[in-house]
Amino acid sequence: LPGRVHFTTTLGLICIIVMIPLLVVAFFLVQRQNADLDFTLTEAQGLTMLRPTMKVVTLVQKHRGQTNVLLSGNAAVKADLDKTRQDLAAAITDTQAALKATDLPNVAPLWADMLQRLNALPAATQQAAAPASFALHTDLVRDLRHFVYSVGEFSGLLYEPQASAYLLMDAVVSRTVPLSELMGQLRGAGAGVLANAQASPEAFAAMRVRLSHLNSDLKDWQFLLDVLKRNDEVKFGGEAVFEAASHFMRLGNLAFAAAEQSKPTDAAKLPAVGKSTSPAKPDNAGKPDSAAFFAAGTQAIDAVVAAQNQMADRLQVRLNERISSLHRERTLVVGGIVLVAAFLLYVMFSFYKSFRIDLGRLS
Repeated sequence: LPGRVHFTTTLGLICIIVMIPLLVVAFFLVQRQNADLDFTLTEAQGLTMLRPTMKVVTLVQKHRGQTNVLLSGNAAVKADLDKTRQDLAAAITDTQAALKATDLPNVAPLWADMLQRLNALPAATQQAAAPASFALHTDLVRDLRHFVYSVGEFSGLLYEPQASAYLLMDAVVSRTVPLSELMGQLRGAGAGVLANAQASPEAFAAMRVRLSHLNSDLKDWQFLLDVLKRNDEVKFGGEAVFEAASHFMRLGNLAFAAAEQSKPTDAAKLPAVGKSTSPAKPDNAGKPDSAAFFAAGTQAIDAVVAAQNQMADRLQVRLNERISSLHRERTLVVGGIVLVAAFLLYVMFSFYKSFRIDLGRLS
């Protein structure tokens, strides 16, 4: 059969046999590069969506605390509450704009539910009792935290393949919101207790429990920063978080310290004529008021949010670097395949031309 086939046809078949494996390998390489590029671009979209959403979470936490203070009897916070509502409305608008700019169809139905509840929040809590309002806000923050996690899932951030970028993603999506929420609950509930002249010793004890939980979570936060540092991810404002949180906890320990109970003497066991026999309330002398405690909590939460933003910025840099690298790799792969194919074609053509010249000389 080879003897019956024209030489040009034979040479063409050899060229095709050589080129087909090369083109198949090139196809799968480019397909893999495109898949990695699409995955990273979707991650970047998810991170873009998370930024305004985090601000919504922070403002709902602030709205909860100020509403609790107002419903606990401190009307001086009304102006600040109105300002927070305006900021919350602006953050909601920013989140909607970010959602429209991204290609995350699974996120839209989840945000629609959040949007309805966020818009109804001021009216739903305006006439509610303080405990009911606090619980309503807390449920909303919990579901917003789940929404943040869902954005991480649908954008692929939760499945980040690089170690350092994964640690940054974990901090942004999974770690900082629970810490700020613990601070937010302590800030809102504690400021409400301090604003309530009828607060019970049990309410003070509950605040001390919250303080112990915050102390434990700060140790976890320190461990997270140590892990990031071991992976060359530093300078996220962790020191500012601990400084602000320590100040917040010092005020909390001072504000909600248990009243010293001295042993009653025999004379003290007998009720004095004309004096009240009701249980003694915690002494507020020298302790921070509701506004000072709320401000300290806000400062601590702002430090956590600032650290979160710096981590998100670093994660954005990592993703952008990978996107640029994937673009370069894809260009090199395509360019390399074109050069190899051109070289093979040149060799085949040169061989064919040389063969025709030699054949012509023999004839």
